[in-house]
Amino acid sequence: MPEGGIIEVRAEKYRTADNPGAGSIIRISIRDYGCGIPADVLPRIFDPYFTTKPDGSGLGLATAYAIVAKHGGAFPRSRNQVKERTPVDLPASLEAALCLKPGCSPI
Repeated sequence: MPEGGIIEVRAEKYRTADNPGAGSIIRISIRDYGCGIPADVLPRIFDPYFTTKPDGSGLGLATAYAIVAKHGGAFPRSRNQVKERTPVDLPASLEAALCLKPGCSPI
């Protein structure tokens, strides 16, 4: 938001309806009122070194994605969301965070 603006950050705890035994999830939602991400760029936003800024490194969202994934979390975002809240889901317990083996789905 080069001209300034508002950023909203919200956190809430919940259990997923499709997997109630998996434990609680903390969802952090980030929303800004800028121009949004162009649809043609959205599929690449987590790719390392991808940037739309002349002086950007392209490592910000790639690093965020890696940190969230290493903690058993996810960015539950469909590829068609262009100008909405950006959710980040993280396990609310250590047990859920340790559920990283194949077939174990904390989220």
